[in-house]
Amino acid sequence: MLDKKLDKYSKIIYICILFFVVGLIVFIATNFNTNRFSTPNDKDVIHYNEWELYDENGNYISSYESLDVDIAADETVVLKATLPNDLPHDYCLGFHSSHSDVHIYADGQLIFSFYKGDNPFGNTSGYGYHMIHDIYEYEDQIIEISLSSPYGIATLPQIELGSSSALFFHQLALSSIPFALSIVTLFIGLLIVAYGIYTIVRANVNRSFIFLGLFTMTLGFYTSNEQTIMLILTGNNVYSAYASFYALMLMPIPFVFFVKELYTNKDHLCWYVIVFINFANLTIQTLLQVLNIIDLKNMLWITHAIYAVTICTAIALTIYEVIKHKVTTSLKLNIICIFVIATFLFADIFFYYTVDYYEPSILGTIGFLIYIFVVGCHSIHENTSLLVKGRQAEQYKTLAYIDNLTKIGNRTAHDAYLKEADLEKHSYIIGMFDLNDLKYHNDTFGHEIGDKYIVSSAMIIKEAFGELSNDNCYRIGGDEFCVILEDKSVNDFLMAYEKLNYLINEFNLTSDELSIHIAVGYAQYDPKTDHDLKETRSRADAMMYKNKFMMKEQLSAK
Repeated sequence: MLDKKLDKYSKIIYICILFFVVGLIVFIATNFNTNRFSTPNDKDVIHYNEWELYDENGNYISSYESLDVDIAADETVVLKATLPNDLPHDYCLGFHSSHSDVHIYADGQLIFSFYKGDNPFGNTSGYGYHMIHDIYEYEDQIIEISLSSPYGIATLPQIELGSSSALFFHQLALSSIPFALSIVTLFIGLLIVAYGIYTIVRANVNRSFIFLGLFTMTLGFYTSNEQTIMLILTGNNVYSAYASFYALMLMPIPFVFFVKELYTNKDHLCWYVIVFINFANLTIQTLLQVLNIIDLKNMLWITHAIYAVTICTAIALTIYEVIKHKVTTSLKLNIICIFVIATFLFADIFFYYTVDYYEPSILGTIGFLIYIFVVGCHSIHENTSLLVKGRQAEQYKTLAYIDNLTKIGNRTAHDAYLKEADLEKHSYIIGMFDLNDLKYHNDTFGHEIGDKYIVSSAMIIKEAFGELSNDNCYRIGGDEFCVILEDKSVNDFLMAYEKLNYLINEFNLTSDELSIHIAVGYAQYDPKTDHDLKETRSRADAMMYKNKFMMKEQLSAK
């Protein structure tokens, strides 16, 4: 019971946090941006490397021979150069920045700036790709690019010259494959979520597909947001910086919710410990960021550590599953893919902390995509088989509850209804019907006419009582029928009975083959005399036989 409550509440918390993070990102995107100033547009892009490096006091450091530097937090590095002559008038100067304040001067005059604006979420100005237009106006002037970052600078930007369209398509070409892969991942996530909803609606099986889809969408959102082309398209640098951090923190939660469903020990407490550690990480980091105590970027190592703990826990529970339970095909695939993710993810984190200007997404993303493709495809295949079996079972159940001749409910459906009836909350009236002279029609005219007698009578009973009884009409014997009215009055039954007699007369006037006569009895459930609805049915049956006897006497008198 405790495990079920943990599963329920942890998923509710995740959905609440997901909505909160989406709302927070939208709030940041619509309210905060980096201050930007620029003076007042296809050719090839030129990498311009004729720069010299100075510190903020004007002391020479080195020439622009390598992009790798070691500039401490909040210290400034200045790139100086004179632009080439005869630049086309549509040329721009373009370059990246990562969490850096940027100021550009031409002969000491500020022509461009990019720095932290009205942003209470920390010190970063976010990621940026900058285009300084009409750069031809500053030919033969000394251009100074001043860079500083609250996190320090490990890599200098690659300075490019070209038209705005050329710079744009150059960045598009550089990130076309990873960006396209990210969009495809997002689309696959949407399809998996849609498939998960479909399976729940159709057969209420494998709800975990919703979480595989949410995980895939979060992965696609994270990887697409890491591409420069997305930054250029959105134009919101603060949003870009924080959206990546939050996507990274959110990813492990739906991943765990999906993975644990593949295990026999899916309700093991360790799964929920990992989930709540991720909840706590996201909550605490948000509070520390909003209170401007420490930035998300400075706490990135915590998120990386939690990723490592999450994967290690999954490996440990996998080993426990192998030892304690039967190893299925799904589990075998999951074991292989978990170890693939672990290998790629740990390599990703290792390179991030040992290689300058390495973004932790490439290898980890590949590992997760392998997992989604292999385990997801296998799970979808198994789930589709369950859906097919579920539809077959539903068809068999329908056949088991429907009378083959009349296509109304049979005795099995009738007994099931009596068993499930709530005698304390609802009132019930049971009507019993018997087809007079069915044996005579069978013996005299043949069973084909006898079957027509049964089918025609069933249609008449259903037309008279079907709507009133919510189609609770049953053939419970060869010539016996029953209807059950829920929360209806005796007067309602009698009005339907009058309609029944009218329909019988109409049929008999137009039929040359047979004449229908139906004996009817009814009884209302009385808790003082009836132990259950079967006793009510017995009283209705007794009344029906009296009516049957009376009808035969009337026919004999004629």
